[in-house]
Amino acid sequence: MANSHQLRSVAQSCPEYTYIGNLGNGLSALSNENKDVRCDTCIHWENGKCKIDIYDDILTSLDQA
Repeated sequence: MANSHQLRSVAQSCPEYTYIGNLGNGLSALSNENKDVRCDTCIHWENGKCKIDIYDDILTSLDQA
């Protein structure tokens, strides 16, 4: 299970990260500094995992850096 540090680090390195607030629910006006960039705030995160299946690849690349 991913911890909050991993969710944040992976999301910040992910080229596909899209803040869930960008879907027009009123949160899209937030600047990047005010967004909590984590995998679980991304449109691709569902039921505790990445729908586009890149989480593990990014996490592994961060571990090797």
